[in-house]
Amino acid sequence: RPAWCLLPMEEGSCGRYTLRWYFNNQVQACRPFIYSGCEGNNNRFLHLEECEQVCLGETEGTTTNLHTQ
Repeated sequence: RPAWCLLPMEEGSCGRYTLRWYFNNQVQACRPFIYSGCEGNNNRFLHLEECEQVCLGETEGTTTNLHTQ
């Protein structure tokens, strides 16, 4: 599991609100959050499936990094 999966959720500080996913280490699950569109950290995924693949290793295949704004 990459170290960024252990980072806390950070929504950022801009005003372009979009749905993203982060890994909640306390409950060992990916959870949705509203991302502001800038800043934050790398514990941010475009899709639930990517979060689960990277932080839980639940799917097969190569890891894609979709840390987008």
